[in-house]
Amino acid sequence: MKVITDCPALYAAVAVGIMSLVGVYYLRRGRTRRRAPIAVDVTLTDDELVKQGFASKKVPDDLDVIVIGSGMGGLTVAAALAKEGKRVLVLEQHDVAGGNTHTFEEGGYEFDTGFHYIGGFLDDKSYPNRKLFDYISNHSVEFQRSGDTVDVAVVQGPDGTRDAIHFTADHEAFKTYLKKRFPLDHASIDAYFNAVRAANRGWEVFFGLQMCPTWLRGVYRWWNASKLEYFHKTVLEVVSSLTTNAELLGILNYSWGDFGDPPSRASFALNAAILNHYRGGAYYAVGGPSVIPKKVVRVIESHGGKVLVRAPVSEILIDASNNAFGVRVKGKDILARTIISTVGAPQTYAKLIPETHRHHVDHLLRELANPAMQSCCSLMSLFVGFRGDAKELDLPTHNVWKFPSWSHDANVEANQDPTFAERFPGKQVGLVVAPSFFHHVEKFKDGRVKHRGDEYEALKDAWKERLVAEFLKEFPKVSRESIEVAEVGTAITNDFYLGTTRGAVYGLSHTPARFTSDAINPRTPISNLYLSGQDVMSCGIVGAAYGGLLTAAIVEPSLLPKLGKLLSKSSKSRPCAITRELANVMLPLAEIVVSACLVVSICVFGLLIDMEAHRRMAQAKAPHVATSNASSHWPTSWIQHELIRPCAPGETSYLDTVKTNALTSPGNMYFRSICETGSDAPSLTLKAKSISCRMWQHLEAYLERQAASAQNQKAPRELTTCRVQGAQADDLRLPMSLH
Repeated sequence: MKVITDCPALYAAVAVGIMSLVGVYYLRRGRTRRRAPIAVDVTLTDDELVKQGFASKKVPDDLDVIVIGSGMGGLTVAAALAKEGKRVLVLEQHDVAGGNTHTFEEGGYEFDTGFHYIGGFLDDKSYPNRKLFDYISNHSVEFQRSGDTVDVAVVQGPDGTRDAIHFTADHEAFKTYLKKRFPLDHASIDAYFNAVRAANRGWEVFFGLQMCPTWLRGVYRWWNASKLEYFHKTVLEVVSSLTTNAELLGILNYSWGDFGDPPSRASFALNAAILNHYRGGAYYAVGGPSVIPKKVVRVIESHGGKVLVRAPVSEILIDASNNAFGVRVKGKDILARTIISTVGAPQTYAKLIPETHRHHVDHLLRELANPAMQSCCSLMSLFVGFRGDAKELDLPTHNVWKFPSWSHDANVEANQDPTFAERFPGKQVGLVVAPSFFHHVEKFKDGRVKHRGDEYEALKDAWKERLVAEFLKEFPKVSRESIEVAEVGTAITNDFYLGTTRGAVYGLSHTPARFTSDAINPRTPISNLYLSGQDVMSCGIVGAAYGGLLTAAIVEPSLLPKLGKLLSKSSKSRPCAITRELANVMLPLAEIVVSACLVVSICVFGLLIDMEAHRRMAQAKAPHVATSNASSHWPTSWIQHELIRPCAPGETSYLDTVKTNALTSPGNMYFRSICETGSDAPSLTLKAKSISCRMWQHLEAYLERQAASAQNQKAPRELTTCRVQGAQADDLRLPMSLH
């Protein structure tokens, strides 16, 4: 106690150290043990790797991590952790791994299920998106650029007039085009692109938010509120504040089909992200989308992991201490130290958490029940296979968005894979996507696949005819007779094959409410259970992949340095935006933590001083002998060595008065001591006027030395702490023990 009260700086340092240790423990407590990287010779073919059926004997021993779901988020988090030495098991309910990156064949045609195009300069190996795919696939996936035109938005009015807007990869060229088309709206167009840049800077901050510990998220949001401004405003709210031109407003809002929420609901951050994402053009995987899961699964298995299909997880195992420790698959329990769910927050919390532990996530389920959090629409898909040559049929390599009065859209994918013609000669495929609603097919959801009844099939046929008509209208060189396959997928098709909730292929709604909710926090209220995938960051192939990378870094913080390198543009150029934000995140977090440590240290130290002072005051109130002949005047010739003179047995030595000319020098202090009788125990009592704490400290030190030498006793074991009740403390008597 004496060392602490004499050296507050030492105490503060100790307190900061303790707080730092607590912080380190918090960061490390959720980590699983780290092994040396494992190397396994994988002999299976790519097709065999993504179709390995579940069997208990195939499950690796001593698992570190179980990943639920094999979409882009699940495969990314699994590959990242496997490369760090974790023994990982990925469980997929479908009969093929890959989620929206897998493909299927029907009638001799290959169709993809969700990978239509992605952006991010994928032909440049120094850019983050390309480095991400290279990292998880060991540089085994290549991409083909689709051309300068990313999208074409077709506006067809009620009178049959048709207007096509070409959205290009060059933002400056697109801005120039818009200004020529809308000469009176130059300021609005400039303001829109400025808002897009500001909103995209907010994604860096949001990435940092998702990295934050749960207890720090609120402070981080407050700290960066201005940078997240566009996350909390809708597309319509922002764009309508910039222009009143309905046509321009509709053009700037065209991309809402890419994230599933109309402009009146969607956060402007998504609109900005889509425009920025395709700034370098649109890309397609060489060999088709399914090459991505095949190569990533090979990486996972080559590091000792396993990816098993037809493995529906029915429950996450949680012990009495609220720690997740495994999953249940087909009645069999599989144990692991960490569980990561990529099937979406609603599915995880509502269906996989046991009833006995549901109360831990009730508050999150209430947030997810908010209509603003739930997807407002699903997507209906028409898979079209037809004969012909792509060039002869004038099939483009970009997407076509069709809007009758800006209220309806169809997304058409043409042949983008340069190897498609070799793999499927004389055959072309198209995908027509239109908004749909789950309640249209909800009553058929409990029926078996391909056995849901005549009413359901009739409904699908009606939709098929309408979508085929739109397809042929847009591509007149394609004849109806050349169409050999036309299959419709509905919202319940999405639920069955993709594991979605109510057909929501984009996951949770991308409204402002989503970005203020803790339901998308990768850390859950269940220890050792984490979320990943598109609900963690954003929808889409790349969004889900970044969600997987983020969760991997949370589970295994040793990935953070590698994450910084991965997300920087190159070693010779300045760091990318997200890398800079990771550094920027650490600065305010460090400031907050250090400030908190200092505040706590000061408060605790003050409390200790206050407690000690109260003890001293209580001690001062104890009975003592009063001075009878004290004087307030003294000659300046009295010097310090006269401070304590030996008193006769039974007498007590007192200090009568104190004076100083320099508070920092005990050599300038003058005292007068007197002896009195009637005290049972020898003590020193000070009578002082206007004495300062600084002077008191010097006096105490001098008294200690003098007492030890003059009376040949040990120095006092405990010295008095200064506590003067007022500026003029006339009669302050504080006994000092000489024992």
